[in-house]
Amino acid sequence: MTIKQGLIAAAILVCVSNTAFARDNGGYAGVGFGSTWTNVQNTTTGVTTNYSSSGAHIFGGYQLNQNFAVEAEYVDLGKFSGTTVAVAGTGLGVSAVGILPVSDKFSLYGKLGIASVNSTLTAAPGYVLLVPASESKVGVSFGAGAELAIAPQAAIRLSLDSYAYSAGTGQLTGNVGVVGIAGIFKF
Repeated sequence: MTIKQGLIAAAILVCVSNTAFARDNGGYAGVGFGSTWTNVQNTTTGVTTNYSSSGAHIFGGYQLNQNFAVEAEYVDLGKFSGTTVAVAGTGLGVSAVGILPVSDKFSLYGKLGIASVNSTLTAAPGYVLLVPASESKVGVSFGAGAELAIAPQAAIRLSLDSYAYSAGTGQLTGNVGVVGIAGIFKF
């Protein structure tokens, strides 16, 4: 997802959610951007390499009560490029969210769920892939963060999340960490 696509999605969320602001039924949607990083381990050679990129996510959920919500998300984990191969990842996930209100405008949260992460390999010019270019992995996702209400129907969220992935028929494995900021619209 590009920044332009994320901004368009945010504008759509604002327009759609304006009609729902009159009622408070626990629903929310958001869009965020952040920095991603991974430690790619090559299971064939045993070499681990660190990479960083940028990513984005769109999410929505329903807050069942003061301390619990359920959330679904689409996440673009970025593209991690080495000298011979690049790995890009996207994912779909669902999580249970535990919420700890600190005040009427500030809360901490933790989330635990499952995510299906699709990893796509591309070879650098002059190199050929000897493994399938695309692979999906369903694994545990988790995260934590803080949320600050800036208006009755709007909040800002700071988050730290982790997603498991696999690429090249399991020859490249690891977790992608994401630290980000998101705008949330409640309806």
